[in-house]
Amino acid sequence: MGTREQANRRVVLQAMDEVFTAANLAAVDELYAPDFVNHVPPSLGADVRGQEHVKQFVAHWRRALPDLVHQVEDVRTDRDMVVVRWRARGTHEGRLWGVGPTGRQLEVPAFELSRVLDGRIVEQWLALDTLGLAQQLGIAPTLNAS
Repeated sequence: MGTREQANRRVVLQAMDEVFTAANLAAVDELYAPDFVNHVPPSLGADVRGQEHVKQFVAHWRRALPDLVHQVEDVRTDRDMVVVRWRARGTHEGRLWGVGPTGRQLEVPAFELSRVLDGRIVEQWLALDTLGLAQQLGIAPTLNAS
């Protein structure tokens, strides 16, 4: 892995640690480009666009899951693209998707593809197990394989 690829990997992992797990919203300005866009699944609403929207997105999830932690399970880097397979865990203590606090421990696996340019994340594509999350919140039926 080249030096640029290592730097890109560091930026993406730092964003996961500082912004999403530590809720350091000040780090958004350093790690995300001003015109950043995250293409989220339609079940999560509109794409996240710009640094302020990232801060709002993170704050929303942190209100719902104040002890939210992102655990990185795998990372792959190719030039300006970084793919991370991760798992989010947290206790449902605030409103999420219209559901009031349940006190349940939620766990959601995800993949994220990030494009890094000049040391900042400029674009991401998120694939999150929204059905599994809805099932854990009790707003979607659990599918039975039998």
